[in-house]
Amino acid sequence: MKKEELAQIRQFNRFYTTQLNLMDHHHLGSTTTLLEGRIMLEISYGYRTVNQLVKILNLDKGYVSRTIKQLVGRQWLKSAVDPQDRRSKILTLTAQGRQVVDQVNKSSDEQVQTILAALSADELATVVRDMNEIQEIVNRYHPVDFGK
Repeated sequence: MKKEELAQIRQFNRFYTTQLNLMDHHHLGSTTTLLEGRIMLEISYGYRTVNQLVKILNLDKGYVSRTIKQLVGRQWLKSAVDPQDRRSKILTLTAQGRQVVDQVNKSSDEQVQTILAALSADELATVVRDMNEIQEIVNRYHPVDFGK
């Protein structure tokens, strides 16, 4: 990769994280961090064990486990022994945790709509098409497995 291409990609990453305000400690004005919100979102999608979360988030198991412990302490998650594998725990959202996920999802939708509101239909179609293309190309060489 040429130095100029690398610089352009890194500039885009800076642009994107700034546009979505991903560096803010409280994600989307909520009481969660980005990681806490993402863990709860993935649990809502059916990823129910620490090992599944570690795999799809590509994070250290200890880091994910500590964050889950905090979420259990806040009563946003419940952790129970897996009856099929007593070495593993099944994670589920509590009613309060579901409310947090719903609010973060709503805020995330509003954020994207606000950022892209001024685009014409053609511009929006181009952005969506190009995002899909980037995802497909990069995934060929550095796949993200969302399988459970």
